[in-house]
Amino acid sequence: MKSIVFLLLLGLPLFSFAQGGVADLDNKYGFRNIKLGTPLDSINNLVILSIKNNPYSIYRKTNENLKIGDIKLTDITYSFVDDSLYAILIELNDENDAGELLQMIQNKYGEGIKLNSFSDDYYWRGEKVIAKYHLDKIGNVSYFLIESISLSNKREEEEKNKNKQAAQSVF
Repeated sequence: MKSIVFLLLLGLPLFSFAQGGVADLDNKYGFRNIKLGTPLDSINNLVILSIKNNPYSIYRKTNENLKIGDIKLTDITYSFVDDSLYAILIELNDENDAGELLQMIQNKYGEGIKLNSFSDDYYWRGEKVIAKYHLDKIGNVSYFLIESISLSNKREEEEKNKNKQAAQSVF
């Protein structure tokens, strides 16, 4: 029994560290100086990438800095629902840079939850933000996704309603 209590106490500081990191993710609530929930018309230099399919749209900044420190990024896209920013996707193609990015993320937000032992996917969930890191060694495309929980839930609910309406019109 004492050994179980000891192991639990030993793991407590690690858990607290990870929770503090996730709190930082919630406090940041975005990327660089752009916060999730920001209205579409408040972000300058955006060009649309997807045909606007109300209520969803995806944009890229024309003047985007595609570097984080020495890490070279291939793209940063901004996804909107009802003209509010709900997700930011950061992409890169170099496996070494992807490893460096993961290290930066883990240093800032904690280790994250490794989704399974067969992939290099990690997940962080705060009260306001979900973040996911994915390393694809085969296709050599990796990404870090930052997503607002409330706006993502809104998007999913609207998608369900849209599908339900489509099904009712067909059947």
